[in-house]
Amino acid sequence: MIRLLFCCSILAISACAPRGDPKSRQQKFTPAEIHEQQTERTKQFNTLVGRGIIEFHWSDEDGKHRAQGDFDFWKFENEISLRVSKGGEPLMWIGCDETNHWMFDMLGDETILTINQEDIIFSDALDMLVLLGLAPLPSGTTSIDQGVVTVQTNKGVWVATFDPSTNRPLEIEIQSDTYRALALHRSGIKVELPQKNRLVWPVTGKLIDIESTKSNARVKIEFAWLSIDTSDQPMNRVFDLDFLRRAIKPTVVKGTLQ
Repeated sequence: MIRLLFCCSILAISACAPRGDPKSRQQKFTPAEIHEQQTERTKQFNTLVGRGIIEFHWSDEDGKHRAQGDFDFWKFENEISLRVSKGGEPLMWIGCDETNHWMFDMLGDETILTINQEDIIFSDALDMLVLLGLAPLPSGTTSIDQGVVTVQTNKGVWVATFDPSTNRPLEIEIQSDTYRALALHRSGIKVELPQKNRLVWPVTGKLIDIESTKSNARVKIEFAWLSIDTSDQPMNRVFDLDFLRRAIKPTVVKGTLQ
């Protein structure tokens, strides 16, 4: 009986003991260890395919806009392609790489293709991949204070926190001379690695809220599935702007490729 009471007391104390937040639990890691963790987590993400639900809010010279629907997502190295649809009908198709970015807007009566439009949220593929947690923080002068990682680069300052058990991002922010963007990773999802046990699949963001001063944009992304297996995907087409122009046939084209 005494042993039972002792065990119950220990359980009660454990349940009431503060668990601590990820910041305090991660302060033991050095900048080199953080970089190694993120490189290890993302090194297999060279090619990705995924799907889920997305919601956009943004504003431009034509006013405020909103789009919501299912999305298909592809990544190849530092290129992104994102197709948004609803009920099988395409609404938007967005792509970017290290040099160019483009968007097919099929929300209105006309199909508008804009190329390298200034101040849109997907205008920088490298930044977006970091914000999505699919690439590690860029190299720079790194410091850690109570689990908060700060990286000073030539482009700006990155500030991030990571889950100490899975190393997935919890919050990532970039502040530069031209814009600010913040990504909150509210939950995690395993990235499918075919031929490997699910226990070793890496974890990345599942439900992600992104806010950017570019076009006052807000994006809510919820991945339902992510995999590195793109063998059955049209990878030679989803990044090919010329092919997509012939297939989608935009009625208005704004801008040019660099």
